[in-house]
Amino acid sequence: MSVDEYGSTDIYREVLLLVYLGVGVPSVVIGGMFLALYWRVRWAVICMSGYTLSRIFIVIAVNQVGSSVPLSGGQQYYLFVNAVVNLLIFCYMAFYPGVAQAFEKDDY
Repeated sequence: MSVDEYGSTDIYREVLLLVYLGVGVPSVVIGGMFLALYWRVRWAVICMSGYTLSRIFIVIAVNQVGSSVPLSGGQQYYLFVNAVVNLLIFCYMAFYPGVAQAFEKDDY
């Protein structure tokens, strides 16, 4: 295992590449599904934003109960902003008028 001038190892670069591919490929697929107005993407986005909201609420609950490592002010702000954005996405995709009609099934 080689180490460069910054102390990084080759394994770090390989893991970082896999993380970028693991995040980038699904993002491109979901973006393409949005462009095609594929009907299942609506439900995928609703599930993903709901899952993210539930994870944020679990982190906040565990922190409030008494975690050994409390969240800093910046982390709390990030969690709040992330929760608000995901709540807006969830509510828009689930309840906004016209969204369900835009993502209707096509029978072709």
